[in-house]
Amino acid sequence: MRIRKKNWKCSCAIKDYCNIEYYITSMQEDLQKRMEDIESALGELYAAIGIKDKKENIVKIQAKMSEASFWNNQKDAGKVVEELKDLKEDVDTWESLKGKADDISGLLGVYDSSYEEELNREIIELERRIESFRIKVFLSGRLDRADAIVEINSGAGGTESCDWVQMILRMYMRWAENKGFKAKIINEVKGDEAGFKNITFFVEGKYAYGYLKSESGVHRLVRISRAKLYELNEQQKKKELDNISGQKRKIEWGSQIRSYVLFPYLLVKDHRTNVEKHDAHAVLDGGIDDFIEGFLKSKIKANNTNGYR
Repeated sequence: MRIRKKNWKCSCAIKDYCNIEYYITSMQEDLQKRMEDIESALGELYAAIGIKDKKENIVKIQAKMSEASFWNNQKDAGKVVEELKDLKEDVDTWESLKGKADDISGLLGVYDSSYEEELNREIIELERRIESFRIKVFLSGRLDRADAIVEINSGAGGTESCDWVQMILRMYMRWAENKGFKAKIINEVKGDEAGFKNITFFVEGKYAYGYLKSESGVHRLVRISRAKLYELNEQQKKKELDNISGQKRKIEWGSQIRSYVLFPYLLVKDHRTNVEKHDAHAVLDGGIDDFIEGFLKSKIKANNTNGYR
């Protein structure tokens, strides 16, 4: 009995040791795999942005700015300075990301499980920064950096539809404020009783158009009465709620891009990307970045099989 007991303890100890080693190995491999993906992403961004060419252009512009006659034409000089600023912003951002990736890879080379949680947090943050930069790279169209003019029109629905225009207007105004953009109304047609039949506003800020172009389409407000729900049996109720939440998108919705369900539950769903948020009030308070970024990410994937452009 004593021998069996001793053998049982020994077996358990070996098993636990193996489990720990397996966990450490799996975690290390996971972190290394993610860093390989990060290195690949940075390489693709290097080519997509044209970092080498931008560095050469920076040197040329700096040499031009050192010439005595550079400031003779203040308007042209200002454009050159702005161009230099944009070039350096892209190069500096990429180099900062690459430097951070190199630091993390160096730590992984002398892996110690005692700081794996810290490494994981560092990699998550780096992945987030790269994703944000990748989205910015995608906003490289001729007009993407421009300001934007946004027009909102009410649909069928009378006063309630006009109220909805006012709610959407507030959502974009709050979003612009959170982004540090300036927004002002330039034309409005008020509703007969409340809200607006039509309203046009101007958003001033870098990449305003690039971001807001993803919002073009029909935004549908959905509210189901208590009486309507009461009349439905359980099967009919589930079917209608599924349809409204976008699980079975109907063809006749046409250009509808997003539905906002405010009753009897809260849900905002983008039907192009399937991005959902249950805090509808936060969305209507300007929290639409997840939807905008989700759309831009889907466009990146559509334009590049590797997910990068």
